[in-house]
Amino acid sequence: MKKTAGSHVDNECSDAKDSRLSSIEEKLNLLLSVLPELEYCKSRLNEEENKSLQTILEYAQAEVEDLKTKANDAESQQQKANADQSE
Repeated sequence: MKKTAGSHVDNECSDAKDSRLSSIEEKLNLLLSVLPELEYCKSRLNEEENKSLQTILEYAQAEVEDLKTKANDAESQQQKANADQSE
């Protein structure tokens, strides 16, 4: 079979495509190998974020309870002062 200029160009294009596909395949394999680690990191971040949010919630609840206590104390003092004035 006689090689023509067209077949030479076709071979070069085919080689370039094969090289490009090989490069893409390598990159995909790298991504697939890193993906489990990324998922692990994401889950760790979510755990840490949840712990942080839980701590913030606990502090906020404690502050609310403290404010309720102060409000009740102030109300009691006001009621006592009003009772003293009406006597």
